[in-house]
Amino acid sequence: MYEKLRKEIDRIKIVDDHAHPGLIMAMKELQMPAEAMFPFDDVYSHPSTQAYGFPYLEELHYEAYEKFYGFSRADIDDPDQKEILAARYEARKTADIKGLTEEIMAEAGVEYLMSNLCMPKALHESDRIGLVQSVDALLYPFDNSYLFGKPFGKLYLRQFEQYRELYRKEYHGKADMSYQEYMEFADRVLTGLKAAGSVSYKLISAYVRTTCFKKYEEALGETFYNQAKAGDHEAYTAFQDMMAWYIFRKAAILDMPIQVHMAMIDGDAEFTNPLNFTALTMDDIACKTKLVILHCAYPRFHEMTVLALAAKLFHKNCVYIDLSGRVMFGNHPRVIAKNIRNWLDYPGIWDKLVYGSDCLFGEWVIYTAARTARDAVYYALESALEDELFTEEVAIKLAKGILRNNAIDLYQLPLQKA
Repeated sequence: MYEKLRKEIDRIKIVDDHAHPGLIMAMKELQMPAEAMFPFDDVYSHPSTQAYGFPYLEELHYEAYEKFYGFSRADIDDPDQKEILAARYEARKTADIKGLTEEIMAEAGVEYLMSNLCMPKALHESDRIGLVQSVDALLYPFDNSYLFGKPFGKLYLRQFEQYRELYRKEYHGKADMSYQEYMEFADRVLTGLKAAGSVSYKLISAYVRTTCFKKYEEALGETFYNQAKAGDHEAYTAFQDMMAWYIFRKAAILDMPIQVHMAMIDGDAEFTNPLNFTALTMDDIACKTKLVILHCAYPRFHEMTVLALAAKLFHKNCVYIDLSGRVMFGNHPRVIAKNIRNWLDYPGIWDKLVYGSDCLFGEWVIYTAARTARDAVYYALESALEDELFTEEVAIKLAKGILRNNAIDLYQLPLQKA
């Protein structure tokens, strides 16, 4: 037991770069159409339903329910109490989502949290919560029904369409735009989101299509746009590719990170292969974009390592590995530690590891994921120390980086580093 390391890890004020507090509430506030709503809601559930088979996680959920909602283990395990607890859970959340979220963050030792896609109006009032907004809407301005085939394709495309309408109203986009007008609109959106305080862009198109975006001459943009507008699907795909390149290059110019969803979601495993971004990381302009691969590309950890090392080899390394998603909130810390330990073999990417909870099914997961993360980081560094890779002082510095400092540098947050 490395007691100094353990104590330091437990004291770190975490930066959580990927969470969704109040997501369903926020989507309702935005009046998302029924087809765009997720097929789940944030409702009370027994700890076993979110433990993924690990007793360690089940105990954490029991603890969180008692700490934040006042539910005893006896009541949780009593089937006759389920509806009562569900009502109390809903009332606690809806009465004060901001107060609840900030209370959980404080207990978890999370100083700053980044909310993805959208968040309830009440959370916009918190100076401890930042917003990461999707820019996928800019890739899909026309009829997207031909892309509805994937399991979540229709749902996400309907979301993109709703976001595009919101952006069109906010950033003065006409209902029917020429190619030049559309590109000017896209520029206003990207610039405007940063000016409005977004800490990062997000791209979740892996739910819809491949993330291998081909590179085309910019001069072809108007042709692709007009052909896509007329219903040419091949041209539409090419236009989406061009827009992705445009966004990445613009992000480099604006110095805005891009979080990209990369976790296997169905049989199209190549859609979420991080090596799809190789060409972008080799481009003279786009290589400067801070590319954050969410969920550490689960389960393609090897390809994630290859992309990060290749970027380091040929350019300044701007590829970051986000430790969030089920790889974090639905896993045992010993399992997570194995993945972190592998990346500790490469000093060139030590400062590219960042923590995120992907809190999705309830705000209390901010707490349970933070607890899991602290244990996982400790176990990974303990293993590296036993292998004599570095000293305990270096291990402490690495822990502070993974749980806090790397994110502060990446997102240029106005926080003091540990």
